[in-house]
Amino acid sequence: QVDQEMIAFCAEVHVDHLEPFYALLRGMLLEPGWRQDDFDRLSDDAVNYLESELRGQNDEELAKEVLHREIFAGQPCGRCVAGSVSSLRALTIADLREFYLAQFSQDNLTIGLGGGYPQAFEDRVRHDFATLPLKGKSKPEPHTAPPVTTNELLLVEKPARGVAISL
Repeated sequence: QVDQEMIAFCAEVHVDHLEPFYALLRGMLLEPGWRQDDFDRLSDDAVNYLESELRGQNDEELAKEVLHREIFAGQPCGRCVAGSVSSLRALTIADLREFYLAQFSQDNLTIGLGGGYPQAFEDRVRHDFATLPLKGKSKPEPHTAPPVTTNELLLVEKPARGVAISL
C-alpha cells in the first residue's frame, strides 16, 4: 500500500511457507532489481490506472481524489497518491533509486511480526534490516488542512451515467 506519507507491505503467510516468502520480501526491499522492463510495466500500469480507471470508470474514487486535492491544496499531501500522468511519464529508474536511498532507512522503518514464527526468524529479520542506513532524508513537517470558513461546491463534469458525491 502506498500513501502520501508511507509505504506498507502486508502479508499473511503460513509458517510452512515463511522461508520462501521471506526470501522474496527481503530481496524486494533490501536488494531491489531495478530492471527496466519491470519499471516500464509498472509505470504503464500506473498511467493506465489514472487514465482509464480513475478518470474513466471510478467516479467515486475520482470525487474523493478531487476533494482531497481541494482540502490540501498547495500541500504535498494534496497530490493524488497514484501520481499524475505527466509525473509518471517523466519518472526514471534513477529517480526511484534516489528515493529508495533517501527513504528506506532504519529510522523510517517499522516492522511488525505476529503469529507462530520461530524466535530465530525475528532475530534474522532484525539483522537483515539493520543493513539499511541508520538515517534517511529528513522528514517533512506534518500538514493540516486549513479551517473551513465557507461552504464550497466543486463540480467535476464528465460524460457518465453515474453520480458520485464526496463531502
